[in-house]
Amino acid sequence: MINPEFEELMWKSIDGAAGEEDHRRLQSHLEHNPGDREYYADLVAFSKLVDGVGEIEPPEVLAQLFAIRAVVRKQFSQKGPLVFKNSIQIKKV
Repeated sequence: MINPEFEELMWKSIDGAAGEEDHRRLQSHLEHNPGDREYYADLVAFSKLVDGVGEIEPPEVLAQLFAIRAVVRKQFSQKGPLVFKNSIQIKKV
């Protein structure tokens, strides 16, 4: 299992936010821990993959689902039966 302190250093290194001392500590740790070194390599590969995707526009139905969720949460937080006062329609995409 990865030490949370070193996992945080791994992400800081990937994000370019690690200082020189942090970078040295991480490199020293990775030299002596092959499992963590492999995990770090996987994080780097994952980060490159995610960075290559770029931003995408969420589907319109997502906003409608969040609206439904808000209504349901409000109803469940109040006492009494679940009653919908407004009709919400979801369009097929």
